[in-house]
Order: sequence, then structure tokens, then C-alpha cells
Amino acid sequence: VSSAASEGYKRQFYLWLKVPDGDDLAFARKLWSEAAIQVLPGRFLARDTQHGNAGNGYVRIALVASLKECVHAAHSIIALY
Repeated sequence: VSSAASEGYKRQFYLWLKVPDGDDLAFARKLWSEAAIQVLPGRFLARDTQHGNAGNGYVRIALVASLKECVHAAHSIIALY
């Protein structure tokens, strides 16, 4: 692995957030339309089984922006909910 690739890997961090009303898709759409924050609905990262979809009700947030931008986004999310 090149040093550039390994350095990038060290900076990746994902946060799984349980959404307030349980609708991960609606939550993701609201964040995008009202605050320009992109998150990934959890249902897209899991598969449907006879027991349901383990990702339903969660969003995955990639903390890849600067610390200042991540903190601003967190405050925006709190303000929306």
C-alpha cells in the first residue's frame, strides 16, 4: 500500500446515527434539502432478510471533512431536530 493511500485510509471515520423517527431515507433527504448535508441511509448498506434490514432507522455519516465543517454539520443536524 502506498503511503498516500494508507494516509487517506487513516483519516476515514464513519458514524452511525439512529434517526429520530426511524425513517432513514426521509432523514437523509431532509438533511440534504434543508442543510446540504449528505449522509447515506443505512438501508442502502444492509440487505433485506426475513428478519428485516439491519440498516433501517440509521444513517451513516462519513466524517471526512475538516473538523470545523464536521462540527458545523453536527450543529445543523441538531438544529433541524
